[in-house]
Amino acid sequence: MAAVRVASSTLLVVAVLSGQHCAAQSVPPTFTSPSKSFSVVIAPTEHEFKTGSPVNIEVTLTNNSDRTLQLFHEYVINPAGSGPLYNISVVDGQGNVPPDTKLGRLVRYWVESSPNVGRSSLMGGQGLTDEVKPGNSFTRVLDLGLFYDLSCIGKYTVRVREFPAGYSEPKTSNSTEVRIVASTTKPPVGTVPTFPAISLSITRLPEQTKVAYGLRADMVTKNTSDHPIVIRMEEASKDQVGSIYKVSMHDEKGESLAETPYGLESGNANDAVPAVKVPHPAGTYLRLLPGESWADTILLNKVLNLSRSGQYTIQVRRWDGQTRTWAVSDSVKTSVTR
Repeated sequence: MAAVRVASSTLLVVAVLSGQHCAAQSVPPTFTSPSKSFSVVIAPTEHEFKTGSPVNIEVTLTNNSDRTLQLFHEYVINPAGSGPLYNISVVDGQGNVPPDTKLGRLVRYWVESSPNVGRSSLMGGQGLTDEVKPGNSFTRVLDLGLFYDLSCIGKYTVRVREFPAGYSEPKTSNSTEVRIVASTTKPPVGTVPTFPAISLSITRLPEQTKVAYGLRADMVTKNTSDHPIVIRMEEASKDQVGSIYKVSMHDEKGESLAETPYGLESGNANDAVPAVKVPHPAGTYLRLLPGESWADTILLNKVLNLSRSGQYTIQVRRWDGQTRTWAVSDSVKTSVTR
């Protein structure tokens, strides 16, 4: 994926759903607007959008100042070209945010250490900008479905915030409504969950580590079904291990390592399904398309006491909400020394 410069701008969508169950997340903070040096106006490109189709809105920035504005380029919204990047948020009528797409979560929670993306492959910027001279406007079409799972029918109220280069505060747009309706086409083959719906793998684990260093493992969850699925997540600022991922370690005698206080508190040792707060915090759910995967780095010594040296076998579990079973990783060995 080409490199991207992130401009701080945010899109807010409010949806009223038609009674069907859709995973969702909580409302982001209220936006505040800076001075009237520029304005942002949005409008949908269609009266209604069918599920599975692009949900496009036009975002128009008008320069009301006496100086030229610079809008960063990026390659996420339109891979064939470039345009200003928008950081999107979506909220339904109950105050929840729909699941992120993989791209949406990468943009929202990107860090250089993420195992999902190589260094500078998503962020970093090209140093390119669009100029908007005084009195002129710049319009871009934005597909909301690139960043959020909008497969639930209903009415969505949309707001956008953005700011050009050199501005420290964002500008909030007007509100506009988009409507998602059911597609008239037949659903694709694979609407019934296949078994298993996800696979779980330990893709990287040190063969040896010292007690003082701790122990990290890269985990990859893959959608092995032939239909989109939604999986439970935690906010990027919170630990995935102990809640989303359950870790077990056994020594050469088959004895399990003791839980840390956090491991006991988070329920790492039991098979309790990860709890969901109401309203759902942002980042609670992630949609994966068939064959798509998501990687996380987890800290094993966060939940298990690694104060004792030895040879250990590690296995990780994750709840599969589609089949309501635990997906289990392969077993991997590592040595812990002092």
